[in-house]
Formats: sequence, C-alpha cells, structure tokens
Amino acid sequence: TANVSRVKIPGYWIHKRSSDTIPMGAPPSPDEKVVLFLHGGAYMLLSGHPSHVVTNVAKGVLETVPSVTRALSLEYRLSALPNKEVEPGDSNPFPAALLDALQGYWYLVKVVGFRESQIVVVGDSAGGNLAHAMVRYLIESRASTTTDGTELSERLPDVPGAIILSSPW
Repeated sequence: TANVSRVKIPGYWIHKRSSDTIPMGAPPSPDEKVVLFLHGGAYMLLSGHPSHVVTNVAKGVLETVPSVTRALSLEYRLSALPNKEVEPGDSNPFPAALLDALQGYWYLVKVVGFRESQIVVVGDSAGGNLAHAMVRYLIESRASTTTDGTELSERLPDVPGAIILSSPW
C-alpha cells in the first residue's frame, strides 16, 4: 500500500478585484460560480500560492468569466523530485494529491456551501490530470459501496458543474 494518511493542506482564496464577496463565505447568489484550481508542475514542483505564476490560469478565469468571482487555489501534496534525497515521510506517493483535491472539493461543497453545479474545476498540466482523475473518481465512486454495504455516493459530493483542463498531463 502507499501508506498515505489524511493531513490538513492549505488553500488560497483569490477573488475578483471588483467583487465584494467574502472569499470564504457562502455563495451570495445561486448564479455565482467558484473555481477549484489545481496547479501544474509534474506533481513535484510549483505552488498554488497566489503570488506564483501558475495561478495566472485561475486569475484569467476570474477576469474573463463574469459569474466567477473567486477561486480556491489548492496546495496539494507534491511527490519527491527524482534523484533527490528525502527524509522519511517527506515523499507523497499516489494517491496523496488525489485525496487533497477531493478534500478541497469537499470543502467547497460541505463547508462553504457551494452546490456542485456551481463549481468549475480548473487544472493545468499535472493539475489538469489531477482534475480529470478527481472527476473520474467521483463518477466511478457513484456506483461503489463500502465494506459495510452503505453507498459510498451517500458520502461523496456529486460531480462538478464544469471542468477546464489546460494541457492535461
């Protein structure tokens, strides 16, 4: 097994300059859309921090789509670089990034209060692959059951309203 455990990960709210929406607040309108942004970097590099150049992808969506007023840029766990010595516990094998993406999506639905149809998952490069893997996991899990016989789909949110993949890995 990969021996991947759940951990808290950061996410960064980016909002449209002209918006008075509270970044972590519930959607003020059923027409509002939110972006869940998953950055690229071969699962080993880069960052979802708003100052990092790759977040320009999410910022571009904010600037060009009127119904999107904010984005949550996720800082998912990265894997170790090849040929780099890592301390035990510093490498994050699959499915760490996938679990983090699912947790970010769960947060938008269950904590902030967005309906799945209001969420646009955006990913570039490895982030595009991660976005695709997350949505595929949600789709395939709809028919799955847990070991105790309860429907897994009762606990997972439904699929997002839209997905934008930019050069998915």
